[in-house]
Amino acid sequence: MNTTLEPPLTRRVSPALATAECSLTDAGRQPCEVWTRVMGYHRPVSSFNTGKQAEHAERRFFCDPAMRPELISVGGLARFSTVDWPGMMTAAVFCQGCGWRCRYCHNLHLIPFRNQIMDTEEPAGWTWASVAAWLRDRRGLLDAVVFSGGEPTLQPRLAEAIAQAREPGFRIGLHTGGPVPSALAEVLPLVDWVGFDFKSPFAAYARVAGRPAGDAAAASLG
Repeated sequence: MNTTLEPPLTRRVSPALATAECSLTDAGRQPCEVWTRVMGYHRPVSSFNTGKQAEHAERRFFCDPAMRPELISVGGLARFSTVDWPGMMTAAVFCQGCGWRCRYCHNLHLIPFRNQIMDTEEPAGWTWASVAAWLRDRRGLLDAVVFSGGEPTLQPRLAEAIAQAREPGFRIGLHTGGPVPSALAEVLPLVDWVGFDFKSPFAAYARVAGRPAGDAAAASLG
């Protein structure tokens, strides 16, 4: 039985909430017992002798950058493309995840909101970090970067990824069907060109695109 839950078309985490930090005063904290492993035993710190408690207090914590969440979920990369932005030599970044269920979709593997592997030399698939590093080495070889999909505007931190892609001097293109007008409005000032994907006449979206979101797509154009 498949219990995977996919976000509905309009569910989107606010960037402010995605990056917010929780701050509590000491008065608001819940007392707890800290356990840790020492000399092979998993024990509460309060039971350590004075020396071991001092060693525990001197421990340093670190965050491995490789373990930080990716800005966007990448389903694939077309390294050189002349068709994703007419007249431009581009790299097309395919974002993983789409809320549409178009009957004619040719990128079905990009619909689930989870990582897939597509057109890659990377053993574990492309991540945004590896894409950004690859782009930095392509200065002067590409005109632009196009964010495609899937549906890129459903990536909560798309604006940050766009900013990183622009740093090497690339122009920015966006492919979108406009499922969430507010999400498109957020990134629209950051892009140089938009390829808007009309699924069908707006009144027929429920039948053709699998979601009754023709009004949302129309609002994105307004």
